[in-house]
Amino acid sequence: MALHEVLHGIATSDYWPEAILISSSEYLRSSIKGDLIEEDEIKARINRFAGRIIQKMG
Repeated sequence: MALHEVLHGIATSDYWPEAILISSSEYLRSSIKGDLIEEDEIKARINRFAGRIIQKMG
């Protein structure tokens, strides 16, 4: 829901930007430490996110 609220002001029916919102608290990690990327699920989500962007650009 938070992501929808953030994008609501900038997205239009013709343009909806790719976005990802990851909460470090869901993974019991600290966003300050920067260790969230160590989670396999996070790596997979980021790879899928990047893949969608590459498809749009390609």
